[in-house]
Amino acid sequence: MKIRLGSLPGFIPCGRNLIIFLLLALLAGGAAAEAPIKPNETPELEEILYITRQAEPPDGVLLHTREYDESAFYWVAPRLEYYVALLRKAYPSLPLVILSHGDEMAALTIPNMSSYREVHEIIRRLVETHGVDFQVCGRFAAINNLDESDFPDFVHMIPSAPTALEDYRDLGYELISIELTW
Repeated sequence: MKIRLGSLPGFIPCGRNLIIFLLLALLAGGAAAEAPIKPNETPELEEILYITRQAEPPDGVLLHTREYDESAFYWVAPRLEYYVALLRKAYPSLPLVILSHGDEMAALTIPNMSSYREVHEIIRRLVETHGVDFQVCGRFAAINNLDESDFPDFVHMIPSAPTALEDYRDLGYELISIELTW
């Protein structure tokens, strides 16, 4: 049963009541800020929830993207953040990797930081706050005249995404393909 303090008879937030009221409001606000925000579309959610319901976690989880749309991370990054939050809640030390090996990686370049500011903020948060190893395919980057210096420090370039996918599978990682839904 929820009781709103302002609805209690005779409750006027002043003096000691005001301090208690403000502390409760602050605590409630802080708890809400930590809850992951669920995006409108979460097509991979069942795969993520299946992993979180297991008695034992897999050896790791790799979420990979391969789109032909540079702006794909506008839709994909919030989903990645939501999925990572769910996985971290279930298994705080689970190794997590996100691997980009399509045109979407262009949004992550340093020259595109201002155009894709929110995407960069989400990816940086995933790396710095949630300990995700965010990788891009070096082979695909080279085809597009990009090298490691074109990406911010939180993006790690690997030689080949197809080879890495097989290597992670062999290591016991669950592989989940993240795709646009339109």
